[in-house]
Amino acid sequence: MVLVCGIGGGPVGLCAAAQLHRFGIPFRIFDRNDKYLTTAAVQVQRNTEVTGVSPQDNGVLLHVKNVKTDEEEEVFADWVIGSDGGHSLCRHTLKLPFEA
Repeated sequence: MVLVCGIGGGPVGLCAAAQLHRFGIPFRIFDRNDKYLTTAAVQVQRNTEVTGVSPQDNGVLLHVKNVKTDEEEEVFADWVIGSDGGHSLCRHTLKLPFEA
């Protein structure tokens, strides 16, 4: 069971993942790029892109695509951390404004 999914494996996503790991909370982190930092304690699923975020009554359904193989997967999580930058798919899906 995945309790938390993170979108973005940059500094914010990795910090969140490290804390989730520290407290034993099951999670998956997705990142489209394969060029960022990695850590031994946290596995980031590189070359994956979240193509859709669908809020549900009891959590969130993510549509995930491997950008190299085009393989698609649906992942259900209780929570999503949208650490995917200024053009955030999560922010756009939820129609949240960008405030600097």
